[in-house]
Amino acid sequence: MSTEGKQRTLRAVSPELYHYITEKLAEDNIHQYDIQASTIETADGLQVFVQYGENFTQSQSQFFSHESIKKGNQEIEAFTDEIAEACKETMIADYFKMVKM
Repeated sequence: MSTEGKQRTLRAVSPELYHYITEKLAEDNIHQYDIQASTIETADGLQVFVQYGENFTQSQSQFFSHESIKKGNQEIEAFTDEIAEACKETMIADYFKMVKM
């Protein structure tokens, strides 16, 4: 049974990449339970999806080749930094919405 093309949890498909992303986000006080990370695996690499915000309504995605995941690169770091900034902004906005209620 082929799993190519099916969206699966990133933690199961690439534990190393999941760990890297969650560790980088933890540096900005964004915890594992603040995001949902999934992926679609292809022969060339992984299309990574990260959802965040209230009810995980915000999302960002990017494709990474298997080679770049293995070696690590600036693309992965930049993607993680983008997620961290967007997630912080969303969490702050969600907090102020909640406070106004």
